[in-house]
Amino acid sequence: MAQAARGGGTTWSYSKVVTPGSYAYSSMTVLPDKSIGLLYEGESGQILFTRFNLDWIKNT
Repeated sequence: MAQAARGGGTTWSYSKVVTPGSYAYSSMTVLPDKSIGLLYEGESGQILFTRFNLDWIKNT
């Protein structure tokens, strides 16, 4: 699940499921084009990468 906070991060204003199911060992970073990169371990142990932006999280 990707989440974004407003107002100093006291509450999660937005959230969106990236991949249904469970995953582990995730790491996120802001990429040079200002998108968000997410590297994570999927349910069957594969290493996955996806990218998205804040608009994607906000549009539920």
